[in-house]
Amino acid sequence: MSFSATPSSEIPALGFHKAALPDGWTASWPDLVSWMLIEAERRFGPRDPRWFFAGVEFADGVNHVTYPLADRPFHVAIRLTRAAAADPRLAHFELAHEIVHLLSPSANPSASNCLLEGMAGVFQLEMASMAELGVGVGPGPYLDAIQAVLALIGIDPGAVRKIRAACPDLAALTPDALLAIVPALSKARAEQLCAPFPGGH
Repeated sequence: MSFSATPSSEIPALGFHKAALPDGWTASWPDLVSWMLIEAERRFGPRDPRWFFAGVEFADGVNHVTYPLADRPFHVAIRLTRAAAADPRLAHFELAHEIVHLLSPSANPSASNCLLEGMAGVFQLEMASMAELGVGVGPGPYLDAIQAVLALIGIDPGAVRKIRAACPDLAALTPDALLAIVPALSKARAEQLCAPFPGGH
């Protein structure tokens, strides 16, 4: 496959075409990415500026951030599911989760922990509620991670910003380092937040 070739997939994806309105234009995925990234930075602190965001794509499999080949270091993209290509509400929901992973992409793309996935889940649910998407997160590891992060924020609303400032690569965060930043956190909660997320991201 040549990465310089014109993309030629015949599977349509909704939301890329902008239509004129009397007072402007309809929203597109770049519009939403830009707005949500600003919102994520407002909540969790600034993103790592070394990374270039290459865009959004749709493919089979689960949604996740994807990293181009090694000859393009510090490039990152968001991959949404095939189902989301035909369902803008689902795409919006998936995108809200992955936006948080753009803040500090990991040098180890397969690594993730409860803190990272919980942050992404908290933001995802906030965006879903704001946009009235009618989509949620069911019981399981993601909901557990969300609840753990909500407990962390309940102890210290600025905790995530402090943690990211001290440890930019959150996947490398240790319980001891987390407790040094948020001393009021229990050891059990710190271990939960730093534990590898089941199956990675």
